[in-house]
Amino acid sequence: MDKEAEDLAASLSKTLAPFFARNVEESEENVFETWGEEESVWKARQQRLIAIFKNALKMKADSLLTPERYELVYYAPGTVFDPETMDVETIDGAPVDTPTGEGHRVEHCLHVAIRAFTRETVKDSDPISKATIQSKNFTRGDATGPSGGTAPTVLAKAVVVLRKQGGEDAHCDGVVETR
Repeated sequence: MDKEAEDLAASLSKTLAPFFARNVEESEENVFETWGEEESVWKARQQRLIAIFKNALKMKADSLLTPERYELVYYAPGTVFDPETMDVETIDGAPVDTPTGEGHRVEHCLHVAIRAFTRETVKDSDPISKATIQSKNFTRGDATGPSGGTAPTVLAKAVVVLRKQGGEDAHCDGVVETR
């Protein structure tokens, strides 16, 4: 995983390099682009990018080697605020106390919610493919509830900006599931 993270970091660095001035003394054969910065700066950037890719690869592996499937939920404008699945912020990212009372509606969804569903138990009569590692662990379409009737676990709440109270709703209620 370390080598793959290093390769991904170098690839991203090379992809972004045209946006930065090139040092004339810099070799075309550099594995990691320096972007014309001092060695301490580009090496620190390299280590941060490698750490980001290591975490991403670990998350990918963890999502594959699990009996769960996941769903990303985007709340459309006009959706009724639900404190169980949403946190409130300002458009600038400042946290806001959870509002009291009913009737609050979403104006913008800044970050999707992440929910997990437990897979059905594999039975002896199921095909072998159902018992193997599934590479598509994210649900599609209208996954309002898992098969089997158990409620999803909210792994991360959505971050939303609420509409000012008293305004007319120009949007319909609804949840849009990502694909």
